[in-house]
Amino acid sequence: MGLLLSTLAMAQAPDLDTLIRRSGVILEGTVGAVRSEWNATRTQIHTHVSLRLVNVLKGELPQPTLELRLLGGTVGNITMAVIGQPTFGPGENVLLFLRPDYVQGEFPVVALEHGKLAAPAGSDTYENTARRLTATAVTQANTRLLQRAGRSK
Repeated sequence: MGLLLSTLAMAQAPDLDTLIRRSGVILEGTVGAVRSEWNATRTQIHTHVSLRLVNVLKGELPQPTLELRLLGGTVGNITMAVIGQPTFGPGENVLLFLRPDYVQGEFPVVALEHGKLAAPAGSDTYENTARRLTATAVTQANTRLLQRAGRSK
């Protein structure tokens, strides 16, 4: 499994259209709690990241909060690192491209670390750049997809 993950992480970053196309949900949010724990058999560490949703750009989410479960993390003095897996910090503002099956998987973010854009807590960099860029790109990508399907001119 380690070799596969390393290969995925080292692959070239996908362009924005590819991230959008592969995503079931694209959201803006603020990271709340981040906690890591062992699985029941103590063979893997999972990190749980709670997010407060700010805006959903693609897809639908029924609640204003979301919890992601990612493979890897630190419990005590033991760290399980997954190359390319995005990391999260409390208060971080994020733009996430989530896989359609993000709830079931240990790799919920499209293209691993490439599917997460972040700005430090309190920074307006994220709002002034990523939001505008992504909202425009999502609209353009959706228009192209509809045109290809013959639904719009």
